[in-house]
Amino acid sequence: MAENFALLIHRECDADAWLQQNGFAEDLCVHRYTMAGDVLDAIRRRADSHYQNLWQTCSMPEKQVLAQLAEEGVVNLRNRDVLGELIRKGLVVHDPHPKLMNLSFRGFVLAAASDLPLKDMEHSAEGGWNTWRNFVWPILLIVGFFLVITQRKYFDNVVPLVSAAAGELLALFKTFSSFRSTWSGVKLNQETPAGQGR
Repeated sequence: MAENFALLIHRECDADAWLQQNGFAEDLCVHRYTMAGDVLDAIRRRADSHYQNLWQTCSMPEKQVLAQLAEEGVVNLRNRDVLGELIRKGLVVHDPHPKLMNLSFRGFVLAAASDLPLKDMEHSAEGGWNTWRNFVWPILLIVGFFLVITQRKYFDNVVPLVSAAAGELLALFKTFSSFRSTWSGVKLNQETPAGQGR
């Protein structure tokens, strides 16, 4: 168990040059821990001022992407430029998918992001049915009105087909959104060491 904690400490500190330069890994390894969460809390307390400085250097879009990665483990593809800048800064790594540089910084971001105006970001990240329904329903309504006006005798036969198609489309997008949420949770669980408290 102690070896696992030492590995976690070195992995956390190796992710950031400031943590390495201040020799936190050696100092933290001499303490005894019972949970991985205790290790991460100890690192976060010592690095809090440093993490605050990193956070303050970020623009609002960068903070929103960091918060999205911390909470969901995924990022909207429309934020690729912002993500690239965060990778350049070393706050995000691509291993093999984007994630925050370490778990203690993720904990810091989760706490700091509580004051962010994430409403717009959440809507833009939802995708799936929440985005496409704005296009699908108007098209279906236009087709329906067209059939009522021009093809009255066929309308009664077409309505069940249109309704069925709309229902299938809704189910498909909801399934996709649910799968994506589940997959994000699986990725975050894989990244979190056993025994870590939140």
